[in-house]
Amino acid sequence: MIRACVIFALCASACFGGSTNWYAQRPSLANNAGNLFKSKQLPLSIMQDVRLWLPMAANFGTTQYDFSGSANDSIASNTVWTNAYGGGLPFNGTTSRIIRSNIAGLSATNNATWIFVFRLNSYGGGGAGRLAGVYDNTAAGYFINAFTNNSRFYNGQAGQSVTTPYNTVPTNQIVRLTWTRNGTAVVGYTGGVRVVSGSIGANIIALSSPLAIGCNYADTTRTIDGTMYLFSYCGRALSSNEVWTVDQSIKGAYP
Repeated sequence: MIRACVIFALCASACFGGSTNWYAQRPSLANNAGNLFKSKQLPLSIMQDVRLWLPMAANFGTTQYDFSGSANDSIASNTVWTNAYGGGLPFNGTTSRIIRSNIAGLSATNNATWIFVFRLNSYGGGGAGRLAGVYDNTAAGYFINAFTNNSRFYNGQAGQSVTTPYNTVPTNQIVRLTWTRNGTAVVGYTGGVRVVSGSIGANIIALSSPLAIGCNYADTTRTIDGTMYLFSYCGRALSSNEVWTVDQSIKGAYP
């Protein structure tokens, strides 16, 4: 844990405008990420629990580099980085996807945090484009949707979901969305502010399916239509104050 914390702190120095470039062999990515996040840093107490931090801030082909220091680099397909709307990876609503096959360290779904920054053109995927999930099209796993004007956290094992209020996830503007789960308690935030809380009783079954970002892994029916700028996974449920801190650290980095 201490080692991971130190590695991520060094990485943050590179990504957020410090003098140490942990990804020295990838200077363009570090520079773009540094500009995108405008020299902001997260508190160490949060950074040490981050397992995946994908700032989709530069064009490096198929690989999206994990800045958390956890080596969870992910593979993108059918998407090419663009500087439109402040940069990011566009998803075409049909075949675009990011996949992390080895989900070791990313499977603690009963005590975790998921952070997204994105801009939707439409809701994609028949009105329910998937922002992220570990799901195999059976009654297991979980996924987080960009639903029509809102977002939904769904537990396939329990067949239960928690949904943000109407118009909390609009199209054609930047959305900063966070979901946390701590035991049975599920909380959704937009702009760092709590907008919904609910309960999902059953544990989420641990699957070997890859972590799919912006899509459904098993098929292409639920790909989002829009641009994704950031996805992060934290190995514990952040508090409301911590969610606000993270949100404010990235606020202003996007148009």
